[in-house]
Amino acid sequence: MKRAQQRGKIENWFLLIFVVLLLGAVSVYFPPFWTAWNMKKIAKDAILTYEVTGSASAAEQKLYSGMKKNHIPLYVGDRDCSFRESQSQFSVECIWMAPITIDIPGAPIDLSREFSVYSSINRSGVIDQR
Repeated sequence: MKRAQQRGKIENWFLLIFVVLLLGAVSVYFPPFWTAWNMKKIAKDAILTYEVTGSASAAEQKLYSGMKKNHIPLYVGDRDCSFRESQSQFSVECIWMAPITIDIPGAPIDLSREFSVYSSINRSGVIDQR
């Protein structure tokens, strides 16, 4: 009976350690992925603005105001986004490096990752997003 109680306590400790590690991983990895998901929506809004207005500067303004409105972190800047306008399509592409670090005293671990968002719209109104 005593062995079963000790075994139950050990299992509870392992479960607790697992949950803490899982929550730590989520807190480290979730924010950059959330930012990328928001940037995808913002880029789509920018190309739709271009479709309605026909103005690349209006689309650029929409992108930057959307980034500010949605509180996109400063590591994604206006220098990371490019706009391309041709006869057949308009596209927005943003590529940035998200700083992901785990601070272990004496040996910080750098898990930084590159993210990218691409949205384009052609003259027929077909949207391509990646």
